[in-house]
Amino acid sequence: MTVQFNVGDVVVLNSGGPKMTVVNIRGNVIHVVWFFDNTVMNSEFLSDTLKAHRSS
Repeated sequence: MTVQFNVGDVVVLNSGGPKMTVVNIRGNVIHVVWFFDNTVMNSEFLSDTLKAHRSS
């Protein structure tokens, strides 16, 4: 099942990890950014490997 994301959504990998912000979407490829030690990191993931972050 493919999850629908929008630019600006906060997501995490299904396996865990940092909160990441969606900045671009190309089909089922989601481009995200996050901070690590005050450095902006970025990567692309298939949408099936991500889930929406639920704040508590």
